[in-house]
Amino acid sequence: MARERNRDEGLEEKKSFRDKMAEILDMPKDFIGDSPMVSMVGDREVMVEGCKGIIEYTTNTIRLNTTKYMIKISGADMELKAVASEYIHVYGKIAGVEYIL
Repeated sequence: MARERNRDEGLEEKKSFRDKMAEILDMPKDFIGDSPMVSMVGDREVMVEGCKGIIEYTTNTIRLNTTKYMIKISGADMELKAVASEYIHVYGKIAGVEYIL
């Protein structure tokens, strides 16, 4: 008798496949999945890859939409140095980066 597959089982298989691919390719899991990549240089620059849109933009707060969560960057004198289709480069006095589910 054939066994029915549960939707949750398929999701677990996908997760483990991603993990296996990351291990085989010797790459971080974030490169394989759809998670955004956030890089910081000291307290002056933040680069976000995988950004889907800008929700809020002031000199003190920048909120970005991604596929999994919202990213809030707080600080002072912040400005967008570069904006591309899924990439944003923020420059200023960065006080914090918060991930909001």
